[in-house]
Amino acid sequence: FFNLFEEAKKASINEDKNLIIVGGTGFYLKAMIEGLSIKPEISLHVKEEIATYLSNLELTYALIKQKDLSYADKIAATDRYRIEKWLEIFLSTHQIPSDFLLTHKNKPILDDFELFEIETDKELLRKKIEKRTKIMLNLGLIDEVFDLEKRYTRAPNCMKSIGIKEVLEYFDGKFKLPILEEKITTNTVHLAKRQRTFNASQFPSHPKQALNELQKTIEQSLHVKN
Repeated sequence: FFNLFEEAKKASINEDKNLIIVGGTGFYLKAMIEGLSIKPEISLHVKEEIATYLSNLELTYALIKQKDLSYADKIAATDRYRIEKWLEIFLSTHQIPSDFLLTHKNKPILDDFELFEIETDKELLRKKIEKRTKIMLNLGLIDEVFDLEKRYTRAPNCMKSIGIKEVLEYFDGKFKLPILEEKITTNTVHLAKRQRTFNASQFPSHPKQALNELQKTIEQSLHVKN
């Protein structure tokens, strides 16, 4: 992703054009602004230790709270993925991960930019998500997940993604087809809420407007800069 950005930036400079980065997840933007943390080498011995710790998430989360409260407060006690990342750093470096992550970062690649956020009415957003969910199901989401599970099992993290995990629960007989559509819609709405909260807490103050209004704001900003 960073390499693609560098290519686009170089092209925009060579062609004397404005560069607009458009995205969904705010993590990519945050990584561009702050730089990605450098991951330590994970030895086979540490991997074996991690596996032992992950066999009891409750006790491991309690350890994180004891050693690194600021990290623990940012994750759920059942967040296996982030607990594993904490263990990788702690067991490999013998440092508190919150401290390690502050001092082990690559150089940011984005420092001169303006940030804009599309704001969508909650009811309208839910209707859009409902429509999107119907389209996904009509285009064969269930068959696709069946094929993915057959080829890759349920082990990969991507099999826990919204849309996939609900279909797997449907396969397990936890609910019927009409409920499946509602589950995917509701979980996507919750994700959108978490993304808005993330944007509000992780980025500097910036314009948040409906799309048509925001377009004018961006055009005015580009006109002033040009």
